[in-house]
Amino acid sequence: MYNICVCEGCGRTIDNDFLYCPWCGFSKISNKATSLDAMFNYYEKSVRDNRRKHLYKMKKEIDELEEELSVMALSAEMHK
Repeated sequence: MYNICVCEGCGRTIDNDFLYCPWCGFSKISNKATSLDAMFNYYEKSVRDNRRKHLYKMKKEIDELEEELSVMALSAEMHK
């Protein structure tokens, strides 16, 4: 449903994906080794998600261009 939680450090609502509270800096991760792994995993997930969004956008644009090209080719054939 909602992707928010309450910071245990200051009590403000924050995005559930945050590893640290942007208001007080409270860490949601218990130890530093886990924290570093979690940060890298979060970063890798963000990169993958951004690439996936970019590829989806490119595919949509290519599909639209192919459709326009088909219409133009059909129009050129009809005007011969």
